[in-house]
Amino acid sequence: MKYDAKLEVTVFLAIQELKEATETEIMDYLKSHLQTDITSHDVRRYLGKFQKGKIIAVTYRDGETLWHLADIPAWYNSGIMAICKGTTNEQMRDALDGLNERLKTEGRIIEPRSVWGGYKEVELTFETIDPILGGWIGTQDGETVIPNYNGKRFIPANWFKGWIGSNAGLMDLPESIRFHIQVENAQLPEFTPLKYQLKVRQGLNTYEAIPPKTQFKVTWTLPIRGSKLKTVDDWIKFIKRIAERPLRGLGANPYAMGGRIKLTNYKEL
Repeated sequence: MKYDAKLEVTVFLAIQELKEATETEIMDYLKSHLQTDITSHDVRRYLGKFQKGKIIAVTYRDGETLWHLADIPAWYNSGIMAICKGTTNEQMRDALDGLNERLKTEGRIIEPRSVWGGYKEVELTFETIDPILGGWIGTQDGETVIPNYNGKRFIPANWFKGWIGSNAGLMDLPESIRFHIQVENAQLPEFTPLKYQLKVRQGLNTYEAIPPKTQFKVTWTLPIRGSKLKTVDDWIKFIKRIAERPLRGLGANPYAMGGRIKLTNYKEL
């Protein structure tokens, strides 16, 4: 595909909106929000050009490559918006070249810094709606148990992170938002586990499960800078939405039992 100035600018605007995103997330955003189909080859082409000009930067986290804007002058962003009004590919290309040349001579590009910050600590109280299936291998073949340590059952922090990432799209958030939340294990009260026998690829598997109406508390540290969730209230709306009507519920094999929970209370610490 030959060079397309409009497509190059569109890639910049996608990263500007997403704040931080993988190549796949950029492509998905262009298709769903800007009705623009683009190949991975072309995405890498324009990402590489912006990176060479120190206009965007890259971060590597948990095996993923995340793209975000570098620290660039405000006038550069305004210039990009003006370029969007170009009538031809040639005019847009000339304007973009001029903007990039000005950035070389006038702009001072600082080392990129994280766009995530303004963290708030919140204590959340949840109650299970559906049985939450355990995901740890038990002592018997075909047995899966609720995670526990020294006899104390808990919901692992990585379950919450995976749950948040899997449901982020419900609020038009990038899946990578899960990397910017500090989450602890949720300690569970004493209860008698339920047991379910479900069909899996290898045959039948017996699952321990957290019963419905089990309450637990957990403390999360949430960013209010870096995404569209700008306040604690925004985060609470998001958490309530994904808790009761998730794309993917909490726990092992969530599609079998639902994996739904509900937020019953919260307080900022």
